[in-house]
Amino acid sequence: MSRSPYIAGLLLLAILVFCLIAGGFTARSEDHGPAPTGPAEHTFAAEGETYQIVAGKVYRAASDGKREYVDTIYEPGYREKNYRVQEGAVFRVVDGKSYRMKKAFHEDFEGVTKLTELIGEQRGWTSFTLQSPRAPNVKDYVALKSRILKSGGAFLDNRVEPATARVHGGRGALKCVAVAKSNDMVCTKASLDTEMLHFVRGDHVYYRAWYFIEGSARPFTLMDLESSWLKGYPGIRIRIDEAGHLDAEVKWLDKPVYRQPEGKETAFPVQRWVRVDAHFTLSEKNDGVVELWQDGKQIVSCKGRTLPLNDVIYNNLEVGISAHAYGNETATLYVDDVSISEQPIPDPPRP
Repeated sequence: MSRSPYIAGLLLLAILVFCLIAGGFTARSEDHGPAPTGPAEHTFAAEGETYQIVAGKVYRAASDGKREYVDTIYEPGYREKNYRVQEGAVFRVVDGKSYRMKKAFHEDFEGVTKLTELIGEQRGWTSFTLQSPRAPNVKDYVALKSRILKSGGAFLDNRVEPATARVHGGRGALKCVAVAKSNDMVCTKASLDTEMLHFVRGDHVYYRAWYFIEGSARPFTLMDLESSWLKGYPGIRIRIDEAGHLDAEVKWLDKPVYRQPEGKETAFPVQRWVRVDAHFTLSEKNDGVVELWQDGKQIVSCKGRTLPLNDVIYNNLEVGISAHAYGNETATLYVDDVSISEQPIPDPPRP
């Protein structure tokens, strides 16, 4: 299969999904017909209100049992429409073509010199995001991505590209550069994505990557494991908080954060390579597991919610600067030897 139809299908998918992203739960004035009266698929509480999801639509549930339409967060039946199972393997169907989904993925960034060489079926990366003051809105950075993929267009202010200046292993790494956000932005981004994964409730997820922060500006998030099928791409992410400490957060509703023990935090270093390991067990209840290690030392061990909803598919891995939100300086981050798996990741052999 040639790369161009693959990229075209992914671009179309990305544009359709990105067009859904806008704000949180806000009641809409459009006429969506009478609210359904059948049982809810999901019920949850947020900010003192009870919400119910029926056929991908969120309703505010009143005490008298009436429902008020709030938002649409996913397309009903997206799992059945986009995935099929054959001989125990999960395949995703895009433009009539089937792609086998993975529960294990590794990238060492060897043998590539351009960003476009990473995108496609051979390497497994499917997209990237360059949100910045010069491409602040969805339509702007989707258009920028399209230009880069189709014609090798130039970067604007943010960059994601293979590099050789700093590497952990071998001769290549990924360099991510994100300028500071403007006053009307939440964050900037310079990240690389793959939508070739398939993790669901009950799965174990193991993650490892090496990071090098150049300079003093720490990015906010280093990795997101999320669902591209739900509005806002909810999921679990590895962050560096404003005090410079590694933690994890579930990006959904009340956004539970799993932090290092208070008073015993270990700062995330700059100007050297740092190994980050994570282990999650996926659950929409409070029995999920969140564990983080920094340079081999366990710094977070918590139980709690790790999935937004019980039937969510985590299909998208985003690495690099998935958010830069602090200060007025440009953040520069190198990433190398990225691995994600349903099995524990073995340590490399000692030289």
